Amino acid sequence: MGSVLPARDTRVPSRARVPSRTAGIERRQADRQTATGSVLISPGNEGLFVDWSAGGFAVETNLAVRVGGTYRLRWRLGETSRPLAGIVRWSRLSRTIADSGGDVTPVFRSGFELAEQA
Repeated sequence: MGSVLPARDTRVPSRARVPSRTAGIERRQADRQTATGSVLISPGNEGLFVDWSAGGFAVETNLAVRVGGTYRLRWRLGETSRPLAGIVRWSRLSRTIADSGGDVTPVFRSGFELAEQA
């Protein structure tokens, strides 16, 4: 009779047991400040200005932006309006919003690095 090898453990370790490669490392290069106001990303597409830092800002909108793309935006707060240019460094689906009719609208949160105005 041949020998029987013990069964190999093929379970994938849970995230709780696998140490994070970035544990304890702050990836942001500058402190973030909460922001208010709206931001116009394209004609007819206005989003919310979420936060800002010395090197960039984050917005929420229902428009999916292209990572690596450069966008000219307009920040507004009351009667004040300022142009901004930014390069998208990250973008992700943050949540969805369903209306009473069942239609679902995506909400994307995107981070921009400030760029020179063209």
